[in-house]
Order: sequence, then C-alpha cells, then structure tokens
Amino acid sequence: MQFQKKGDGSIDMNAETRKSVFDFFVQIVEPLLRELNIYLKVEMEVGFALLHICTIFCATNKLLVCFMGERLYIRTEDTSRGGLLNFFKLIYCIVLSVSARIMQVWPSTFDTDKGANTGVLHRIAKELVLAAWYLSEIEYEVVGTDLESLWLMMFAFVALRLSLLYSLGQQTLFSEILHLGCHLVNVLSELCQVHNVIFSLCKMARSLVLPDSQGAMISSKFMNGASSLCCEAYAKSMNMVLCLQEFRHPVYDAIVSIPEGNVSGCIQRLKTDISEYLEWIKVESSLLAETECRKLDPKNSRPHFDIKVDILARGLCDIYTLVLDSLAVTAGNSGLVGVSVNDLMTVLRLSMSNLVIVQPESFNGFLYTVTGRVYDGNGIGPKNDFISIHLVLLFFFCLYVSCRSLYQQALSLMPLNTSRKCLE
Repeated sequence: MQFQKKGDGSIDMNAETRKSVFDFFVQIVEPLLRELNIYLKVEMEVGFALLHICTIFCATNKLLVCFMGERLYIRTEDTSRGGLLNFFKLIYCIVLSVSARIMQVWPSTFDTDKGANTGVLHRIAKELVLAAWYLSEIEYEVVGTDLESLWLMMFAFVALRLSLLYSLGQQTLFSEILHLGCHLVNVLSELCQVHNVIFSLCKMARSLVLPDSQGAMISSKFMNGASSLCCEAYAKSMNMVLCLQEFRHPVYDAIVSIPEGNVSGCIQRLKTDISEYLEWIKVESSLLAETECRKLDPKNSRPHFDIKVDILARGLCDIYTLVLDSLAVTAGNSGLVGVSVNDLMTVLRLSMSNLVIVQPESFNGFLYTVTGRVYDGNGIGPKNDFISIHLVLLFFFCLYVSCRSLYQQALSLMPLNTSRKCLE
C-alpha cells in the first residue's frame, strides 16, 4: 500500500487507515510496556534484565522513528480523542522510570566487573535518550510541563558516561544527549517559552544533591543509593554540558529572540532564581559542616557543600551570565530593563557591599552573608573551604560584570532625563 505525502511532509491517509495504523502500533508496543512494568516492580540488577530492557527500547524506538520521520501523528488530525497522545505519554513516563532505576543500578558497577557492565549501561542509556527525543519530536505535549525530570535524566546519563570512561559508544551517547538538550531549547523558543526550559534547568540543579528530612546527602530519585563519587560526577556533567559552545549557541539564539516586552520579566525571574540559590547555599552551609558530611559518608573524597558551590559557580553562573549578555535591549524596553537589573543588583549588593568596606572583618562579613557561617580572621573555616570561597567570589564577580554591562546598555537607550534619574 502506498501513501502520498502532503506538503508539510506528513502522510496523507483517511481516518480509517490512520486508525488502523495506530491500532497496529499500540498492539505491538503494549506488550513491551507490560514487560517493562514487570521489571520496574522488582529489584533491577546488571545482567540479562538490562539486556532485555535495552532490546525492548531498541524495538520501540524503530517504531517511533517511523512516526517521527513520516509524521504519522498530527495532533490536530488525531481521531482517537487523545487516546494515542496518552499512549505516547505512557511510553514517556516509563522512559523516565526506567532511567531512574538505571541510575540506581549504576553505583553497583563500581564494585563489580566494569568491563562486563559498562557496555550495556551505555547502550540502554542511549536508547532511553533516543526514545525521549523521538517522543518530544512526534508531539511536544508528550513531555508536558515537567522539564526538570527530563533535564535530570540527561545530566544523569552524562554523569554515567563520565564515570565509565572506557566503554564503547560513550561519544555517541553524549552526542545524543546534547542533541536532545538543544532540541528542547529550540522547541521552547519556537513556542516563546524559552524561559521555562532555561529556569527548569537551573531548578533541576538544586535537586542533584539536596539533603532530605533525615539528613541523607542525596535525595534525588535518580541518585538514591549513589556514592559521593556519583555526586561529583553529576557536578562535572553539569559543568561539561553548560560550558559547551554546541549547547550555548542554541541558548543564545533563543534568548536573543525573546520579545522586547518580555525581557524585563526574564530578568525578574532570573533574580528570583538567583535569590533561591543563594538561600540554598546559606542553609546548606549552616546545616552541614564538613565533619558532619564525612560522618554520613566516610568514603567522601570531596565535601558535598563544595560540590554544590561548584555547580552554582562554574555551571549555572555561565547560564546566568549568558542570559544577561544575550538579552536584547531597545529604546522601548530600556526603562523596564534598567529597573529589573537594579532589582537584581540589590540582591547581589546585600553580600557584595561588605567587599567595598575598608574594615578588617569586611571579607569575613561577606562570607557570613553568603554562607551563614563564621570564619576566622584569615577567612578560613573548615578544611577545603578555600575551594568553595573562591568559587563564590567568582560567581558574584561574573554576575556583577554582566549586570553592569546590561545596565549601561539600558542607560544609553533611555531618554536623557530618565537616565540622569537612574544615575542619581
């Protein structure tokens, strides 16, 4: 049977034929999903189970590629009253669930034969990333509003790649992850929702190493049972992706395309996100001294607080400054942009004001406003805190430079009287 294609690339078929194709797809995939649900109900181990799961997703992805490539599904022509869309969402939920279980299995590979385990972990991670990409390409509504879980899955698999360096196919896995991340940014940009994808990424970073109510160091569903080595791999994965030009270019293009009337709102949202991060750093630093961290994890090679600051200063600071440096300032929005940047500077000024005071304890005062901890006369607290301190300084300095540049752009485009009032 041959079908003709429409101008938009989708296959032209009548409602009855389309329903038959969809029913056939469901009949094939549904038994595979039942098998996956069985595996999700038992404790998963490296071995035959993972090989079988990998085979299931490989088969499912071949069918999804047909839907994506031939544009078999178009939501406006869906005659199933949302039935097929819900089926795609079911597949996506299982993708996330299996991904979480894979990351729980990951730490066990540190104490077993890596050569026998790393290959299957990379293969199944690649198939899961491809499944998420195909589903989002078929219909973005499949992903929904929970972008944090998708970001978390991607960075979890980058961390997996970093920890299993000598596995075959690791570069292919990383390429697919990077492609999915860029795809998300581009799709949300087309929907004028780029701020959602950017700030969901920032919010996701907080969930990597947050303690739970019992004081456990790792609370994310992707990291239950993981060691501090896994935790450090997550920090490295964040820094690696967020600093790549291949990822930064789509983000830059998306930020530049933000309508001028929405620029000030983006800065306000950035201010809120930065405020939350600074509060996060202060609470964590106050609650968890390094000695307490080591009691929770005797094998810890690096303080968890330092890893958190690493995520903030190296990775997310790059995104924050990229957003500020990419925003388009015009004569029409310069006034609102100036006000918003000033509000953001107010948040930073609460801590930075201590650095311009000529007093012996000014630097320690700065550290106290950021961390909530008292340091000695040399600005030194517990062992290894020097690493965290210089990263905190880097974070504030980079944000200050970007804010200053954006504010000067806004001033240069304001009416003369308005700019003079802003400088008073």
